[in-house]
Parts: sequence; C-alpha cells; structure tokens
Amino acid sequence: MKNKEEILLAMRPNIKGINLEASVSKDELFQNQTLRPIIKLQHDIIIKSFEEYLEQHKIKWDQFGSKEKTQTVQKAYTKNSAFRNYNLGLIAGLFTKEEMQYYLLNRAGVCKRVIQIIKERVDNTLNV
Repeated sequence: MKNKEEILLAMRPNIKGINLEASVSKDELFQNQTLRPIIKLQHDIIIKSFEEYLEQHKIKWDQFGSKEKTQTVQKAYTKNSAFRNYNLGLIAGLFTKEEMQYYLLNRAGVCKRVIQIIKERVDNTLNV
C-alpha cells in the first residue's frame, strides 16, 4: 500500500519542456519539480476560485478589455491577501513533508513564485 507521500507524488502530471538539470538554483528546481506540476494539477480549481472571486466582488469580467482583465488578475492576487493566501493553500496542501520543510524555510520566495505562476495561468486561460 502506498503512503501519502507516494500518492501525492504519483498524482502530479509530467510537464513537457522542463529540463530539471538546467535548473540553476534550489528555488528554480523546487519551482520546476514541485510547484509547476502541483499548479497544473490544481488548474481547474484555481480557475474556479478566480471565477468565484469575480462573482463575489461583482466584477463584470465580460465587459473588460484585455488590458483591464490582466489588471484585474494582478490586483486580485496582490491586493487581496485572503484570496492570495487561499490560493497558496491550494498548492501548499499538496506538498510532501520534505517540500513543506523547504517551503517553510523559503516561504517568501516560494509564495512569490506560486502567485506569479498562478497569475499567468489565470490570465492566459481567461483573458481570451
């Protein structure tokens, strides 16, 4: 029987085009080996949470142009700490013990990377 750590690692999708050997720093390796696969796995939930954010704040997304949509995404993740922290939890909840230890030691850098990747995914997915 697999333990929780093995299940968490097995759930993660492979991401083509990421060369782990080319990662120059521990942060970049963590981003490519851990964060990107988890964020890809959580993509639908991240998008749904943003759509819920729009609804809760009565934001008329369909009436915005491309630039306004990008600004709205940026604002949601930079100005709304509760929403940002919720999204960070969607990712951190799928860390293994070892990954959580790394996260706790490097929280600011990891959080910055997570939010940047999420903002890009939301903007690229919904800003069509």
